[in-house]
Amino acid sequence: LGSADASLRWLRREGFAGAVRVLDDGPRPASLDAAVPWIPARDADLDDVDLLIKTPGIKPSHPAWQRCLGRAIAYTTATNLYLARARAAGLTVVGVTGSKGKSTTSSLIHRGLVAAGREAELVGNIGRPALDVLDEVLARRALTVFEMSSYQCSTLDHGPDVAVVTNLFPEHLDWHGDVETYYRDKLRIASTQSAADRCVWNGDNERLRRRAPLGPGASHPYGVEGAWRWDGARFTDGDRALSDEGMILRGRHNRENACAALTALALLDVDAAVALPAMLSFGGLPHRLEDLGVRGGVRWVNDSISTAPEAAVAALDAFGHEV
Repeated sequence: LGSADASLRWLRREGFAGAVRVLDDGPRPASLDAAVPWIPARDADLDDVDLLIKTPGIKPSHPAWQRCLGRAIAYTTATNLYLARARAAGLTVVGVTGSKGKSTTSSLIHRGLVAAGREAELVGNIGRPALDVLDEVLARRALTVFEMSSYQCSTLDHGPDVAVVTNLFPEHLDWHGDVETYYRDKLRIASTQSAADRCVWNGDNERLRRRAPLGPGASHPYGVEGAWRWDGARFTDGDRALSDEGMILRGRHNRENACAALTALALLDVDAAVALPAMLSFGGLPHRLEDLGVRGGVRWVNDSISTAPEAAVAALDAFGHEV
């Protein structure tokens, strides 16, 4: 249901020889196998569907999805398929979400793991489609850093081994329907974990504090006394302090993202002193405080990812007296 190239490729690699069709309201992509039927999802007949693989962009209110739920048709998602296979193989998955900061935090965690010499793959919205790299991850016995949107979190069956939640404020209400549903869907990354799992979350975010514990996993807040936090110049966990000198990423919010990464890395037995240099040298991602240079005496910054007031405020704060 929805654009499903990665799921189709995975089914073929798995040797599935049964009938497959794609239900999607958009135009048929040129890359799709010509033998695979492309059917408008809104009016699709689901009577002969044995299993539906839902892609993240399909809204909960979509008529085809509502018919699937009403008829109790078996369904899954690419995210659930990936997590189930990784867990069955005994491989750790770090899932990262948040109203903002999830892409940067995922990148920082991945860079820290690589700096420590760990086999690691970055997947999700920021990296390669998860199912496209599953066989490679299984072969390498790699740890996965999985950036997860609220759309992906909303249908999680079982959360990741380590869940990271960077912050929580209203977003994507047109998709989720209302703010409390958005919060519930977003926090399924933690609420669907098991007691043996671990949850890293921003202890300085009021909405998260009010909802803590976020799930049955062990709780690891950051941004608070005794945990990784930024004091204005250093990262400190109560026992030691590491300078942020030379950090390319701007702003307090990115220091908080670094604290989230340091907390998750500590749970993965990665020393902060090893990981931090790789994190400090990270130049950032496109559309996130992306410096486009000076033209006509004006510095231009692409921060088009700031789709919420909280994100815009953080971006302005990052430039301080330069604004």
